[in-house]
Amino acid sequence: MKSLGRIAGGDGVSAADSAAAIKSFMTASGGSGVFYESLVTSTSKQGSTRDTTYTWFTNAGEGRSEMRIPMPGMTTPKFINIGRVSEPRYSVTLSPDDKTYSLNVIDTALINSGIEKYQVTRVGSETVDGYPCIHSRIVSTVGSGMFKSKSTMEIWTSTAVPGYALYSKLLSLASAQQPGMLGALNKAGAGGFLVKMTAGDGKEYSMTMELFHAEEKSLPASFFEIPSGYTNNGTSMMQRMFQGAAQQPTKSTNKNKQ
Repeated sequence: MKSLGRIAGGDGVSAADSAAAIKSFMTASGGSGVFYESLVTSTSKQGSTRDTTYTWFTNAGEGRSEMRIPMPGMTTPKFINIGRVSEPRYSVTLSPDDKTYSLNVIDTALINSGIEKYQVTRVGSETVDGYPCIHSRIVSTVGSGMFKSKSTMEIWTSTAVPGYALYSKLLSLASAQQPGMLGALNKAGAGGFLVKMTAGDGKEYSMTMELFHAEEKSLPASFFEIPSGYTNNGTSMMQRMFQGAAQQPTKSTNKNKQ
């Protein structure tokens, strides 16, 4: 939990550094880029949720995502996050409901530490949603000894998705090491944009994410900056996630795509 908190919340950053980071997100460039929509379906004994995630990237290295965290039996608030290649250590979460924002400090040393190991096995070549994909099975391992845990995911990646060249360029600029799962996929010759992913045992919990729309288009600068009139609420994305989950009833079913 400490590691999760460090990834999504402030860890050892001075007030001056935070102020400078926030200032850098007050303006943006926008311009040519790419827009993606993916459908995320989560199912457990507590219920099921179905929601659409949205992602935007620009040639200038700006990014925005809108998504809910797929948690069994509940629907979390939609998180709007903006980031940019020029500020790899930070992202900002926006909350339109109360017109606030929060600065997230990303622990890049933790991400690059190799704390989670990935073993990639190429299964074969398949077509998913019209894209030629490489189907891979990924086994991720965390910890060691009696504290070791493993999970398995099925991944379909494609380099034929619109905007992949831009996506790949931004990844290389953000992290030359390409750590974690992305680095493991590339090393196995299975790199590409994520078209589909499945996880879970299908009994207690299962989750599927599938790309259904990709489009290159011009994007407004306002998508990638803190809106005028928003104030800093001082909480991180991780804190907001737990606060939102705590407010949910124990059972919730949302079967409509939004």
